[in-house]
Amino acid sequence: KNATLAKSISSQESDLKKTKSDLKSIAKKINTLEDKIVKLENEIHYIESSITKLQTQINHKNTLIGKRLYAMQSVYNSDSYITYVFTAKTLPDIFSRVASLTQLTSYEEDLEEEIQGHQKELKTQRASLTSTQAALTLKKAEAKKLQARAVKLKAKQELALSKAKDNKDKLTAAQASINASLEAMISSDTTSTVDY
Repeated sequence: KNATLAKSISSQESDLKKTKSDLKSIAKKINTLEDKIVKLENEIHYIESSITKLQTQINHKNTLIGKRLYAMQSVYNSDSYITYVFTAKTLPDIFSRVASLTQLTSYEEDLEEEIQGHQKELKTQRASLTSTQAALTLKKAEAKKLQARAVKLKAKQELALSKAKDNKDKLTAAQASINASLEAMISSDTTSTVDY
């Protein structure tokens, strides 16, 4: 019985040691996930500040475009455009004036496309980072649940080990008491046999 109890205690101690090792591993994983989350939060903050700066640039460029379009609309509405083109003295000058107006319109379109491209790119990056952050937060929550289960298991294992050690101590004490009683009986039998 004593050998079985010792084997059981050894097995429980081994299980407890493994659980403690698992807890350290889980804690390390949680720390790694927390570090990644902090890094992503910093990247998201950077992207948000970039979006804010870009939005300021967009607003400024939109204001410029608005002013230019207003000026062009004024020109178109007032026959100044036609006057501008046809007051040229030579045919190459007419082509040059039409080309410059076309370039201005093309520049405005390119500028608007560039602005929209930057805005779309930053929004995509932010969405990607936010998605990654959510996934890491979920993994962290799962790791915390795993850690809580491991802590409960450790507590149960420690309690079972403590009980097994108490039982072993009681068994050892009972065995010692029985051995002492037997020795006392044997020695009293030996002394009473000698007296006869």
